[in-house]
Amino acid sequence: MNYIKLILIITTTIIFNSCKLENKGKKNIDVSHNETIVLNELPIGVNLLLNTVLPEKIIYQYDEKEGLNLQEVNLTDSISILSSNYYENLKINREEVFSQLPQIKKNIIYNISDKNNMIYFLDSCYFSKTIFYDGNLKLKLFKDGGKYNSQIGNENNSVTNYIILAVYNNLDKLIDYKTIYYNETLYYANNSMYFFLDKKLKPYLVEYKTEEDGIYLVRKREYTINNKGEFVLIKDKPTDITNEDKINDNSITLNDKISDFCKDWEGIYWFHPFELDANKIGNYYIDYFKDHQDFGLSGGSNSFKFNIMAKSEGNKLYIFKKDESDFSQKNAEAIITKMANNYYINSKRLNVERSDIKKNDLGYLINWAKTIEEIED
Repeated sequence: MNYIKLILIITTTIIFNSCKLENKGKKNIDVSHNETIVLNELPIGVNLLLNTVLPEKIIYQYDEKEGLNLQEVNLTDSISILSSNYYENLKINREEVFSQLPQIKKNIIYNISDKNNMIYFLDSCYFSKTIFYDGNLKLKLFKDGGKYNSQIGNENNSVTNYIILAVYNNLDKLIDYKTIYYNETLYYANNSMYFFLDKKLKPYLVEYKTEEDGIYLVRKREYTINNKGEFVLIKDKPTDITNEDKINDNSITLNDKISDFCKDWEGIYWFHPFELDANKIGNYYIDYFKDHQDFGLSGGSNSFKFNIMAKSEGNKLYIFKKDESDFSQKNAEAIITKMANNYYINSKRLNVERSDIKKNDLGYLINWAKTIEEIED
């Protein structure tokens, strides 16, 4: 299989060297992400996504007599969109971690070995810079920290690098976000998405996959960011080679039908939010069983309880009110994340007073039990 590795190395080298990036904004402005100064660094990304006819496929062929022969290859301006130079040039501030770990692939639990001994590595992402602020909406870029790059090259490893575009309001509260760039490196293949963000706040996303026999265009999408700061899908053109387990929407919208019951998540989730020596009682809890599903805070004057429904996506369970009709992440009452043998909860309803527990990028560590009988008194 050495010739396949050679193909990938040569192709990647040509792609990187032929990249032409568009970033004609106010590059001389040095603005902290905490400052409220109007700025605009748009457009950014690969402008060739708009003005070039993109190749649908590039087929590799190998002739043992003549050596490497790449047919249907035109790695000029059009193929230069596959460059990741923009990603490489972004700097990060590790003191500001993005609150979510994106689900780049569907049905994947990241950073633990699956049943096939495959590990899909995905690092947290960190603030890079603010690229737009008009006094109302603020656009920030976040980039992964490259923690797992040393794992690239192992036959059982997948390592994904990525960029997130996040929209905040003028109080610096997160409104919406989307993965706009990723590069997943596998042993003999890789999957990538490239972007262009124009001056009208329209992100253009293009996905490619590189396999042993060539490069294939997978999907093209166009969004706009409305005046509420939400990503709205305008165009979506999957190609005939689109494979459900290789691509996804890369957004926080979960508009699929809510499952009747997610058996793998059955159980009780709870934790005590008050100081252990305080004269307060009560626990935040989520009861998730087939015959009853509730979210609440027991005890005290601020107690609440309501019926819920849930949606499972990879290693996350999204909790919604029973009567909710918009299944987007911003409407989720809580998000439970499973990482290894631990569970974490993130919710706008949580008011945690304890000083001995800390919130990480996945939320607060919580308890879980399969049945009520398993809970210790």
